[in-house]
Amino acid sequence: MANTHEMKITNLERTVEVGDLDDVIFSIHYSYNATDGESTPTTGVLHNFVSLSAPESDGFVAFADVTEAKCVAWVLSALAEEDPPTTEADMKAKVDAQITRKKTPVEVTGVPSNWS
Repeated sequence: MANTHEMKITNLERTVEVGDLDDVIFSIHYSYNATDGESTPTTGVLHNFVSLSAPESDGFVAFADVTEAKCVAWVLSALAEEDPPTTEADMKAKVDAQITRKKTPVEVTGVPSNWS
């Protein structure tokens, strides 16, 4: 079964006032999640944040008016501007690899079961 993927916004940091703008979001914390869809699911997750550029008055969206979809778009845009850029495909590959490693580990830890 194919993995399902989802980005969730987990926190927004904002400044009360910047010039003539109020409630200016400057940082978005997110998680990028994958689930394999099995009856006992195996998951992968990335947690990170992006910093936003100072906003312009034109097109400004205040904290009270922002949607999760808009924040996801801002995250993807900010990641695309990084050096090197990160794409949604990159994040999918990372969480899918986490699921694969959990299902078929190449390294394991522990001590022999006969130890007390």
